[in-house]
Amino acid sequence: MDYLSDFLSFGAAQHLDFLTWHTYTFHSWDLGSLDHLPLNTSNPGWQKLLDPDGLSMTADINRRLQNLAKEHGVDAERLWLTETNSIPHQGLWNATNAFLNCFWLVHQMSTL
Repeated sequence: MDYLSDFLSFGAAQHLDFLTWHTYTFHSWDLGSLDHLPLNTSNPGWQKLLDPDGLSMTADINRRLQNLAKEHGVDAERLWLTETNSIPHQGLWNATNAFLNCFWLVHQMSTL
């Protein structure tokens, strides 16, 4: 967040139409798997996808960005989350392309 604060401190906010951000809650290895492979349900790490405490990252980042934007005169309407998913790099088979990811998505949308 420091780089964004520095950028906005130099007066960039007045020249921005929108301030967009991307977020991914987990990496595949956080869930006990590797990119592009099937979800490893024998590793208990996959259950983080269903743990509300582990899903608060997006809300925390959003709150920090809103405070930073407000501090530098960027209206909340110009702060956009433009890309998100539970796992980057095309996700995990049987997780991000399956019903399991719906729980993550509903949680994310309800916190923003």
